[in-house]
Amino acid sequence: LDSNTPIQALMTLNDTTFAECSAAFAKRMQEMADSPRDQIHEGFLLVTCRDPKPSELAALLELHDVRGSDDNPTAGLEAVAHVLLNLDEFLTK
Repeated sequence: LDSNTPIQALMTLNDTTFAECSAAFAKRMQEMADSPRDQIHEGFLLVTCRDPKPSELAALLELHDVRGSDDNPTAGLEAVAHVLLNLDEFLTK
Protein backbone atom coordinates (compact mmCIF):
# COMPACT_ATOMS: atom_id res chain seq x y z
CA LEU A 1 0.00 0.00 0.00
CA ASP A 2 1.32 3.38 -0.97
CA SER A 3 -0.90 5.54 1.17
CA ASN A 4 -1.78 6.11 4.80
CA THR A 5 -4.73 8.35 4.03
CA PRO A 6 -8.47 7.63 4.23
CA ILE A 7 -8.17 6.28 0.68
CA GLN A 8 -5.97 3.48 2.06
CA ALA A 9 -8.73 2.47 4.47
CA LEU A 10 -11.23 2.33 1.62
CA MET A 11 -8.84 0.26 -0.47
CA THR A 12 -8.29 -2.30 2.28
CA LEU A 13 -11.92 -2.43 3.38
CA ASN A 14 -13.08 -3.21 -0.15
CA ASP A 15 -10.25 -5.47 -1.31
CA THR A 16 -11.15 -9.14 -1.93
CA THR A 17 -7.82 -10.44 -0.63
CA PHE A 18 -8.18 -8.34 2.49
CA ALA A 19 -11.67 -9.80 3.09
CA GLU A 20 -10.27 -13.31 2.73
CA CYS A 21 -7.49 -12.49 5.20
CA SER A 22 -10.08 -11.17 7.64
CA ALA A 23 -12.09 -14.39 7.40
CA ALA A 24 -8.98 -16.49 8.00
CA PHE A 25 -7.96 -14.29 10.94
CA ALA A 26 -11.46 -14.60 12.42
CA LYS A 27 -11.15 -18.38 12.21
CA ARG A 28 -7.79 -18.21 13.97
CA MET A 29 -9.21 -16.02 16.73
CA GLN A 30 -12.12 -18.44 17.13
CA GLU A 31 -9.70 -21.33 17.64
CA MET A 32 -7.70 -19.42 20.27
CA ALA A 33 -10.45 -19.04 22.89
CA ASP A 34 -14.02 -19.98 23.73
CA SER A 35 -15.74 -16.68 24.48
CA PRO A 36 -16.04 -13.78 22.02
CA ARG A 37 -14.41 -11.48 24.59
CA ASP A 38 -11.35 -13.72 24.85
CA GLN A 39 -11.23 -14.30 21.08
CA ILE A 40 -11.24 -10.56 20.44
CA HIS A 41 -8.66 -9.98 23.16
CA GLU A 42 -6.31 -12.56 21.65
CA GLY A 43 -6.79 -11.18 18.15
CA PHE A 44 -6.10 -7.64 19.32
CA LEU A 45 -2.96 -8.82 21.09
CA LEU A 46 -1.73 -10.59 17.93
CA VAL A 47 -2.30 -7.54 15.74
CA THR A 48 -1.02 -4.78 18.02
CA CYS A 49 1.33 -6.62 20.43
CA ARG A 50 -0.52 -5.04 23.36
CA ASP A 51 -3.61 -5.65 25.43
CA PRO A 52 -6.67 -3.67 24.36
CA LYS A 53 -7.85 -0.79 26.50
CA PRO A 54 -11.22 -1.48 28.13
CA SER A 55 -12.88 1.03 25.77
CA GLU A 56 -11.31 -0.64 22.71
CA LEU A 57 -12.43 -4.08 23.82
CA ALA A 58 -15.94 -2.80 24.57
CA ALA A 59 -16.23 -1.21 21.10
CA LEU A 60 -15.06 -4.39 19.38
CA LEU A 61 -17.45 -6.53 21.45
CA GLU A 62 -20.30 -4.23 20.47
CA LEU A 63 -19.34 -4.57 16.81
CA HIS A 64 -19.22 -8.35 17.25
CA ASP A 65 -22.69 -8.39 18.75
CA VAL A 66 -24.21 -6.05 16.17
CA ARG A 67 -22.72 -7.83 13.14
CA GLY A 68 -23.21 -11.39 14.37
CA SER A 69 -26.36 -13.32 13.57
CA ASP A 70 -27.91 -16.74 13.98
CA ASP A 71 -27.65 -17.26 10.21
CA ASN A 72 -23.91 -16.54 10.19
CA PRO A 73 -22.39 -16.96 13.66
CA THR A 74 -18.91 -16.02 12.47
CA ALA A 75 -19.99 -12.73 10.88
CA GLY A 76 -19.40 -10.77 14.08
CA LEU A 77 -15.89 -12.11 14.53
CA GLU A 78 -15.12 -11.51 10.84
CA ALA A 79 -16.20 -7.88 11.22
CA VAL A 80 -13.90 -7.52 14.22
CA ALA A 81 -11.03 -9.17 12.34
CA HIS A 82 -11.61 -6.78 9.43
CA VAL A 83 -11.34 -3.79 11.77
CA LEU A 84 -8.26 -5.15 13.54
CA LEU A 85 -6.42 -5.74 10.29
CA ASN A 86 -7.27 -2.22 9.17
CA LEU A 87 -5.88 -0.52 12.28
CA ASP A 88 -3.16 2.05 11.70
CA GLU A 89 -1.13 0.24 14.38
CA PHE A 90 -1.17 -2.87 12.19
CA LEU A 91 -0.77 -1.34 8.75
CA THR A 92 1.99 1.17 9.42
CA LYS A 93 3.96 0.00 12.43
